[in-house]
Amino acid sequence: MILTKTIKEQFLYLFADCYPVKGFKRSMLYDLSNKRAHFIPTPYFDLLQHCRKYKIGDLYDMLATPTDQQEFKKFLTYLFNNNLAETVDDITLFPPLNIEWHHPSVITNAILDVDPKRKKPDYRSILEQLDELGCYHIQLRCYTRISMTYIKQFLALTKGRKFRSLQLLFKYDPAITPRQLAAIIADYPVIDTISIHSAPHDKLVPPKKKEYTPFGQILYLTQEINSCHACGVINTFSFKTPDIGEFMENKLYNSCLNRKISIDAAGEIRNCPSMNKSYGNIASRPLKDVIDKEEHFKKLWTINKDQISTCKVCEYRYMCTDCRAYLRDPSDIYSKPAKCKYNPYLAEWEN
Repeated sequence: MILTKTIKEQFLYLFADCYPVKGFKRSMLYDLSNKRAHFIPTPYFDLLQHCRKYKIGDLYDMLATPTDQQEFKKFLTYLFNNNLAETVDDITLFPPLNIEWHHPSVITNAILDVDPKRKKPDYRSILEQLDELGCYHIQLRCYTRISMTYIKQFLALTKGRKFRSLQLLFKYDPAITPRQLAAIIADYPVIDTISIHSAPHDKLVPPKKKEYTPFGQILYLTQEINSCHACGVINTFSFKTPDIGEFMENKLYNSCLNRKISIDAAGEIRNCPSMNKSYGNIASRPLKDVIDKEEHFKKLWTINKDQISTCKVCEYRYMCTDCRAYLRDPSDIYSKPAKCKYNPYLAEWEN
């Protein structure tokens, strides 16, 4: 790239939806609108912090060696070619994003763990309570086989409510055919994903729709999921580059627990089924009562990645499915997730 006199007199405008995230060893640019992430050397993160104050020519002149200047030009080319930045004459016309997150719902997502061998919970009451709390997303999980009748009875109670997505997780049963699952998805378009664990093979059955949508997919997993203790694994497969709303929530709040409530197979109300603390049983305590009266329940919502040991210097931190149930140091709620083996100080995954 040639830095002309015109370009040198302009400012580098990193698009407002392209957010630089500083890591210890390397950094990232989160392209929030396109949901993509780009690795960048950490020194360029520091340089980008000066783009609103100094023109491109001034930044170029600050670099110590001709090699640094040449690399800077390559970096500019990369930004422009990937639609991450542009040159502008007046940077004040392009304000940065406000870091804020708001949501009208008291609860946005819920996990319901079930055991067909236990007495069936009062799903009508539970779903009614979640609907009143403004819950958008529900996951029904079963670690054993579950009958099609059980699934249909549950789904029937979701009709007429404001839920935006439903996920189902249960153990593989050859008696439940893909055709039966497709019929359920056709009857309930709100179904996001049906995940079937302990299957004989890994397979993704995409939605049978003309237009692309992630809703309605069936995922077969050979992985055996025998309990909620399978949760909390953090790896590259669990990462998802967030959109603007998700990024704001992950930056300010806990990316897993914020506005979440769960009911385990015994009916105990928890932040998530993997956490030890119970706030009472759904048979005798309304969900709203827990939210209104239990300060500790909502306190966990605000633990964000910038507060967590090691995670606060990790470039992946705002796309990470954080876990507060399994910690390196169980006595420290701000400890790194126990099931994460990424070392941001080396930018390497540990064995």
